[in-house]
Amino acid sequence: QAFAQSENIDSLIDCIDNKQVIDDGDYLSAIITLQGECATRLLVIGKPATNKLVAVLDDSTKGVIAHCILTFIWTNSGRPKVYNSKQKDVLIYMFNNFSFFRKGDLVYANKTELAKNKGRWKAFFKKSSS
Repeated sequence: QAFAQSENIDSLIDCIDNKQVIDDGDYLSAIITLQGECATRLLVIGKPATNKLVAVLDDSTKGVIAHCILTFIWTNSGRPKVYNSKQKDVLIYMFNNFSFFRKGDLVYANKTELAKNKGRWKAFFKKSSS
């Protein structure tokens, strides 16, 4: 059972992508939602998917969505803050101490921020397990 779930988590992680992070927004402010069955299933699996999600936090194609999934599972996530950047058509999101960008359908973060964010999550889990 546990092995099957672990294998299932691996295949779900394989099919998540930062492009599935959607800014829905309402009249109050931005709301982060996640598109796609894989992201939804990881949210349902919840905490057992944690280690595999942490492992891809510094992946340039999955780090943002992994952060959002972990945020939804482990925190009272709230809403992101959204800012206009100096670059045309680029929005900056700040969500649970992590900043990432959106330009059209492209959702991304810089390598340094991805690595720092992975470190923050590892420290969070070390603290919450002690």
